[in-house]
Amino acid sequence: MRPLVPILLACVVVLGLASVTAAQNEPAAPKIESARPYIEQICTHLSSTNPRVRYSAREALRNYGGQAVPLIKAARERAKDPHVKAFIDRVLVRVRLPGWRASGKTDAAARKRYMAALRNRAPYDIDRIAMDIHLTFEQIARLDPILRRHFKEVNALWQELREAGATRDKEAYKELNHEIKLMVGKVEPKLRAFLDVKQTDHVKRLMLQLRSGGKFQAQLPGHLQAWQRDLEERWNNRGNLSEAEVEALKEEWGEFKRQAYGKGGGGK
Repeated sequence: MRPLVPILLACVVVLGLASVTAAQNEPAAPKIESARPYIEQICTHLSSTNPRVRYSAREALRNYGGQAVPLIKAARERAKDPHVKAFIDRVLVRVRLPGWRASGKTDAAARKRYMAALRNRAPYDIDRIAMDIHLTFEQIARLDPILRRHFKEVNALWQELREAGATRDKEAYKELNHEIKLMVGKVEPKLRAFLDVKQTDHVKRLMLQLRSGGKFQAQLPGHLQAWQRDLEERWNNRGNLSEAEVEALKEEWGEFKRQAYGKGGGGK
C-alpha cells in the first residue's frame, strides 16, 4: 500500500493546479498580498521527494511570476538538502522576473546577464523528465550533466549545419541524425549504470529528438523544439503575467530565434 502522506500532498497540489487553470481566464494573477497563503502552501511541496508533486508545484508557481520569487527564496533558505536547493534554483530560473525589467526601465548590465543565462540554460527540462520517469534526486544529479554535455554537442553540430546553409539538405540532415544516434549509443552504458530499462529508453528517445517532428520542426534540434513549445505555452498564458514579464518573454523569443535561425531577434 502506498504511503498516505505523499498521496495527500499530490492531491493538494493537483487541486491547486486546477484552481490555477481556472484562474487563467482572469485578466491577471492575484497580487502577492491575497495570494501569499496559497503561494506559501505551494512552496511547502518544493521539497517533496515525489517528482510529480514538485513539478506540479513549480508549474503552479509559474502562474504568479515575479511576485512569488520572495517566497520561493525563503523556501530555499529553509531547505537543508542540497538537491532540494538545486531544484529550487531551477524553479527560480523559470519563475523569476528579470531584474532589468523590474523597475520598468532597461538595466543594460542586468539584461546582459539574463540573456547570457538564456544562452547557457539547460536545453531540456530535467524536472519534467524526472516527473515522467520518476527519478530520484540522486538520479537527477547523475543524469543532468550527461544530458547537458550531449545537447551541447548536438547544438554545435546543428550550428555547423545551419552555418553551411544545409538545413534543407536531406543527405546532410540524414548524416547528422546518424551521428547523433552514434553519440547516444556511446552514452547508453552510462545511463544503464543508474537508470532502469524503462528510464533509459525514455532518456534515449529524448536524446534522439532531432529525428522526430513534423515538416517544420524537423529542421530544429529536439532541445530547440522543446524550448519553442515552452515559449508558446507561456505566450498563450501571458494574461497572467505583468507587463514587465510579457516584455521579458518577448526578449526570450528573440534569443530563441537567434539560436534557432540565426536571426537578429526582435522578440515575439
